[in-house]
Order: sequence, then C-alpha cells, then structure tokens
Amino acid sequence: MNRDSTPTTPPAARAPLLRQEGNFLAYPSAFITYHASRISYPISRIPHLGFHHNPPVPHLSRFLPAESDTLALGAELAPHLEPGLVIYLSGELGAGKTTLARGILRGLGYNGRVKSPSFALVEPYSLSRLYLYHFDFYRFTDPRELEEAGFREHFNPDSLCLVEWPENAAGVVPAADIRIEMKIAGSGRQLEIDADTEAGRRCLEHLKH
Repeated sequence: MNRDSTPTTPPAARAPLLRQEGNFLAYPSAFITYHASRISYPISRIPHLGFHHNPPVPHLSRFLPAESDTLALGAELAPHLEPGLVIYLSGELGAGKTTLARGILRGLGYNGRVKSPSFALVEPYSLSRLYLYHFDFYRFTDPRELEEAGFREHFNPDSLCLVEWPENAAGVVPAADIRIEMKIAGSGRQLEIDADTEAGRRCLEHLKH
C-alpha cells in the first residue's frame, strides 16, 4: 500500500473502540466522527478544537408588558440593593432604563421627581440608608470629565450607582455587580439580568422567590 494513502478502516490494535456505522467511523461518547476515509479522534486530544457552547443564560429574564411593570420590578429589586453596588443599565433609546431607575428610587422611598441625567451626567439622591448616584453616559465623550468633576469618587462602598449607557464609559467606570439589558419587545420590554459578583447574585436571588 502506498505510504501516503489513508486506510479505509483503522487497525483494530490501534483503535479498538472505534466502530463502523454505515460509511462512518464513530468513537463512543464525546468524540469527533469522520467519514470512513478518516479516523475518529477524541476532542480532548486535539488542542486547537473546542466545544461550541450556547450563549450564557441570563441569571434572570422577565417580560414587562407595560411601563407600570417596569416600575414595579424596580421597586421589587430596590429593598435588596446594598451600598457599594454598581448596576449597569443597557439598552437602546426608549428601552425603559430611566423608568427602571425611577422604580428603584420609588422602592427606596424617594417620592420626588426623577430626571434623566443625560445632560448633567449624574443625578445624586440622598436616601435613608444609602446615597444613590444615577449616571447617564449617552453623551459622554471625554474620560477627563469623570476625573475633573470628581464623579469617580461617587463609586465607593457607601453608594449605590446606576449607570446608563455604560458601554460609552468602558474602562472608566468600575465593573458592574449587576448588568441589566432592556430591549423593546412589541409594546412591552424584555429584560435580562446578570450578576457578576457574589453581592450581585445575593440581590437577584430575592427576585427568584
């Protein structure tokens, strides 16, 4: 046989676990299966190959049919939020990020007007058990703004920070404990929440019960 030709069946002594299924050679359990002109080889023995995992499942997913449901979810989440947390609020314009922030503030006992901080960059709120800073980085273009205005000091163990448009300040603001993604879904909103820290996970566990 020519040295360069590929055998149609593997030698039994070299691959005793291979079995032929029609025109295919298969290896039991999680292995790659090739056509009979090739030899099956375990994935664990091929360093440049990997499994194609499904996208990670959100820690929590909710459909919110109306604005009142967004406010209610914010109020439901509020009692479990701790000082020191950083919460990212992501989503397109009109997705309901500020509405959710308003619900959180209502749940924390604030009854005044909740403004979008698009122009001011941040709106501060002094509440009974914590300070809350509501950031909006939609128009944020210069990282020096955060330093010169002293806004970085707001991210501290005594404050809860809600951050809209965090992607515009990537690398400037601290990493999130909780990430909330909001999407327009017909007349309602689809909300997905992920927790990246143990403190964030503790908060979200309360929403599951």
